[in-house]
Amino acid sequence: MKRNTITHEFDSGSQAEIVPPQESDDNLSEASKLLRQGIKQQQTGELIAALKSLQQSLGLFQAVGDLQKQAQALSFLGLVTYSAGDYKGAK
Repeated sequence: MKRNTITHEFDSGSQAEIVPPQESDDNLSEASKLLRQGIKQQQTGELIAALKSLQQSLGLFQAVGDLQKQAQALSFLGLVTYSAGDYKGAK
């Protein structure tokens, strides 16, 4: 196992029970894609790109009000920020 890399299994069963409108579905799908992309970028050492992807993901999760996914995105942002050596920004 690599040190300072994100490992996460995505649980497809954790979606909200209420079906949001189509636009929210699109935002949620794009946000999940960006979250996975950010994790992959962090694992390959592309920290700046990972930060951008994760920040975009967080914004979309905030737009649809998915608190659980917002928490995941924030956790990964903290890890990437810490991995980049920005210890103050990781708080």
